[in-house]
Amino acid sequence: MVFRITSGNVADNNVDLLQALTQRIKGFLYGDKGYLTQLAEKLKAQGVEIITKYRKKMGLPALSYQKRYYLQHRGLIETVFDCWKNLCDLDHSLHRSPLNFLANVWSALIAYTFFDQWPEVTPFRERIQQSSQIVII
Repeated sequence: MVFRITSGNVADNNVDLLQALTQRIKGFLYGDKGYLTQLAEKLKAQGVEIITKYRKKMGLPALSYQKRYYLQHRGLIETVFDCWKNLCDLDHSLHRSPLNFLANVWSALIAYTFFDQWPEVTPFRERIQQSSQIVII
């Protein structure tokens, strides 16, 4: 897991931020349309492929079924953020010191690890096996 805490005026599709976050990662990076930047080719050479919903002018993407399946579940990340904010009290911005801010963030992340159930996506292979076992009579 890689994360970075930035100030509120830094966009999450900032080129410098994406390069720092993907420095040691290989695989797929799922995001929204804002991630379609000039950085995509550099990341692909590094071993990271950006998967997004494409803009209408760009035509239909040639995504595999597996990539399309996980792209449909991208909203689950927003559910996790909602859990952090509402159940773990992460949405508090009146800290008097940076140390209190970091203590609040770490306590919310640690509290999340003690949940009995987390939002999750059924892995693609299991989903394919489940759908192939369905018998229509």
